[in-house]
Amino acid sequence: MIKEIILIEFSSSHTECLYSQILFLREAGYHITLICDRKLRQIVQDFGKDITFLFFDFGKLISLLRVRSFLLQQNVEIVILNTAQGSIPLKFLSLHFPRRIRFYGTIHNVHKIETSLGQKIISRKVRSYFVLSKYQFLQIPEYRNLSFIYFNPSFFPAYESSEKILVEKGNETWVVIPGALEYKRRDYDFLFDFLKSHPLENLKFILLGNGSKGDGQYIINKIKAYQFERFFSFFDDFVPNSLFQFYLQKADYLLPLIHPDTAGAENYAKYKISGIFPLSLAYDVPLVCHDIFEGTAGFEYPAFFYSNKEDLRNIIREKQTIRHSSSLSFDNEKSRYIQFLEKNQD
Repeated sequence: MIKEIILIEFSSSHTECLYSQILFLREAGYHITLICDRKLRQIVQDFGKDITFLFFDFGKLISLLRVRSFLLQQNVEIVILNTAQGSIPLKFLSLHFPRRIRFYGTIHNVHKIETSLGQKIISRKVRSYFVLSKYQFLQIPEYRNLSFIYFNPSFFPAYESSEKILVEKGNETWVVIPGALEYKRRDYDFLFDFLKSHPLENLKFILLGNGSKGDGQYIINKIKAYQFERFFSFFDDFVPNSLFQFYLQKADYLLPLIHPDTAGAENYAKYKISGIFPLSLAYDVPLVCHDIFEGTAGFEYPAFFYSNKEDLRNIIREKQTIRHSSSLSFDNEKSRYIQFLEKNQD
């Protein structure tokens, strides 16, 4: 008998966490219905022909009511929220559901469990939470009515391109910075200061995100003002999945650019992950992190650490031993995820 399960993403982000869960659930014999915001159609369409896809405009309240109606019509018992925090999940879970429906969810910032009133309301329906790293998991205190487990969202489909990718790496060192171009996430000025004092030959920083959004144009204009174009590759639009994956597969290093004075640095060091972290496991590419992450219990990613520009120069120029390393096992990740899911159905 095929087991049915619903996986929902209300926002237009966090898609990088979906595919790993889909693989785990598929391998465990579940048929998956994936419900997403319509903005994600282009991103998730390659996740598998055996998935039932439903897309909604979650900017409209009526969409939440329609999802609720769908769940009731399907007589489903297990619903997983890929993002179980924020205003839309709160509104959705404030609707009435029969007790037969068990809600699970991924919380991306575990500090919210303790500090957010909205999260406390969500936790009346979601009693079983997934988190995205061991180091987050180790920060969570014990709760009488809540349970937690972690998984690494480090599995991705192999994306095919309809056009041949003509980028040649040659003898360049590629330091890839994937994700949104936003100062609240990364210290780009450190990068510019680094290049002023250490303009290394054959060094290329790949800004692997949509340069037309966030602070993208401001950052690109700074690159041009400093005449640093030879050190950067950047993109004026959405980066297709196949091209995104190509650069990750060819990368020498992944650079989070999270520093002590970056907005939310303490959260990243304890309570939430950067989306770059699981990519290091997925593509077996070392992170180059500020040493605020060094020695963090459960920070099990391949990584080098620096405290200043000279350290960063030495890491890029010289091959060094990776201080934190952990092998990624699909079977271990799947077993931990599925055992938690099915244990909490009892």
